[in-house]
Amino acid sequence: MGSVLTRIWDFWCSVRLTVLLLFLIMIDLWIGYFVLESHKSYFVPLNQLGLTEWAGTYGITHPLITSWFFVLVFLLASLGLNTFVCTTDKLISLLRAYSSFPSLMPS
Repeated sequence: MGSVLTRIWDFWCSVRLTVLLLFLIMIDLWIGYFVLESHKSYFVPLNQLGLTEWAGTYGITHPLITSWFFVLVFLLASLGLNTFVCTTDKLISLLRAYSSFPSLMPS
């Protein structure tokens, strides 16, 4: 079980994954720009409604037009998880390195 968790952790702690996610976000935003320009009426209610209410009405009834938005939310959440795991991994390694120097530890 530990090996599976280690592989999952290593997957989310990858700089390559970060670059891939940023590239996919850029492509998704590019697609979203053109969809938004041609279908503004579907996205204007997002200003008045909450995200969940808008997703339950416009998002579900027009999946081809709004799918780029949901992909963007997924990619941003993935980038957030990737950033959290990378930061946590680096912090753990720094704490381990810091604890190996007993003279630096406060008395």
